[in-house]
Amino acid sequence: MKTKNMLEPKISVVIPTHNRAFCVGEAIESCLKQASPETEVIVVDDGSTDETPKVLNRFGDRIRVIRQRNSGVSAARNAGIIAAYGDWILPLDSDDELIEGALEHFELILRTAPEIVAIGGDVLLKGIGQDRSLFSVRNFRVEQPFGLFTNPLRLVLTVQFFTSGTVVSRSAALAAGVFDTGMSLYEDGDFHARLALQGPWGVTPRLVALVVRKGMREEALSFQHRQDPTATPRARTKIFAKLLATDQLSAEDRPWVRLQYGHALLSWVEADLQTHGVLGTHLVRRAIRASHNPRLLAKAALFWLLGRQGVALMEKARRMRKRDEFRRSDV
Repeated sequence: MKTKNMLEPKISVVIPTHNRAFCVGEAIESCLKQASPETEVIVVDDGSTDETPKVLNRFGDRIRVIRQRNSGVSAARNAGIIAAYGDWILPLDSDDELIEGALEHFELILRTAPEIVAIGGDVLLKGIGQDRSLFSVRNFRVEQPFGLFTNPLRLVLTVQFFTSGTVVSRSAALAAGVFDTGMSLYEDGDFHARLALQGPWGVTPRLVALVVRKGMREEALSFQHRQDPTATPRARTKIFAKLLATDQLSAEDRPWVRLQYGHALLSWVEADLQTHGVLGTHLVRRAIRASHNPRLLAKAALFWLLGRQGVALMEKARRMRKRDEFRRSDV
């Protein structure tokens, strides 16, 4: 027997914002233009000191506003998730925008596959040179109108879906532990990875959001990556370490996660060598203990024996492969 939730899925859009008066209105308008009458729009003002409150006031009762002391984007998202009336959450960044019809499309999938805990959609990336979609730069394809992935962890960690293009079950988000407020980088990847352990995901090839970097934010990946190149590998190391520490990780996925953990550690070593000329031998040892994969062991030996010269050789090898690499830190 179908429940009301299966027949009438309600999505709450949660928009965290801090001093984004110049663009948060566009994010809100993109939600209000959606066809779905069931949509709830929650804006969490994370201690803004600019004109953001005035912008939000213009929308009146068409949106719900939660105001809190500045605590970071993860805390703001969590406040919205906890306060939401909807059974489904779309965490939209305040400089991103939903594409017309996105919520209606998500609702159709939710009616078709009520067993899923999340839906990941394609997004158009604006601000990395030429505009491209996430799925195209990842060389990822999925069937129309959506694909069902019963064991989605590897897919989620490889594609790295953006929160602005992902709808998640509120109950599954709460069960997974919501966003880690101790992470300012890749907190979305960490959350999605834990959510992938909660159940199957649907993935749609449809473009559902514009991911736009308007202005410069200190919490943006690109800014933090430039300030400290070790920040990205440290964050990714934490994600894989947390997965290895949980008993929810399947025996099938554990060796793969251990390998990714080892590579993340070596990326940390590489960044340290490149930036400070320091070899983190303890990190190399941890990587070797994590996995005895030949490629990982070869990389570890290269850094251990050659130091910065090994880093230069790695860079040269990457250029020779001419790979079209896309990193989240580019956006």
